[in-house]
Amino acid sequence: MELDFAQQTTAFLWSIIPGIALGLIYGIIKFLRALFKIGKAGTFVLDIIFMIVFFLSVFIFSLAYIYGYIRAYVIAGFAIGFSAYRLTIGMLLSKIYYPVIELIYKLSHKIQTIFQKIAKKLLKIIQKILYNNSNKKYKKREKSLTESNNKRVMNINERKHS
Repeated sequence: MELDFAQQTTAFLWSIIPGIALGLIYGIIKFLRALFKIGKAGTFVLDIIFMIVFFLSVFIFSLAYIYGYIRAYVIAGFAIGFSAYRLTIGMLLSKIYYPVIELIYKLSHKIQTIFQKIAKKLLKIIQKILYNNSNKKYKKREKSLTESNNKRVMNINERKHS
């Protein structure tokens, strides 16, 4: 089935919107890469996954709008939408999210130090409780051992004297 010019133009213009959505997804991936400090290998894997998602999106869009024909103008529409997002809103957001990442790191460090202080205090309290209980048990055991030793000595002495 042949597509007329109106269908091709409509498909091209509509293909810009998923391109913008994919640009937003790529911005989120870029933010997460920066947040979790993913290395070169992780970046490579994420980019490959993103390319697969990109071309699956093109394929599904082509199935829905132009009867499964994959045309260059649809790929161009996706690329234009993606590039338009990345060169406008994406650039603004990338300038914003690096300070946000720094803020997240500072807050997580403060929270971590607070939890470390709380954990140290709890461990000290637990240690005191355990130490005091074990110390009491040790004293009771020592007392019972000395009493039994004293009884044995007394019994031995009584036998010697009798």
